[in-house]
Amino acid sequence: MVMTDITTHRNLNPPRRHRTYPRVVKRTRHAQYRAKRATDTPTRHTGPPTITLIDKHHNMINLS
Repeated sequence: MVMTDITTHRNLNPPRRHRTYPRVVKRTRHAQYRAKRATDTPTRHTGPPTITLIDKHHNMINLS
């Protein structure tokens, strides 16, 4: 019963937040990312980015 409650889908992976900021770490020991600075402030968005598709027939190059 307890194992079933822990492993439900909503408990395994919480919903991801929409953020825009560089990948940084607070302490750089063996990290591949740069150290965090005072100017590194996150920007949270209210939703996912808007994807705009281009008309592929309009941008084709005539090679013949």
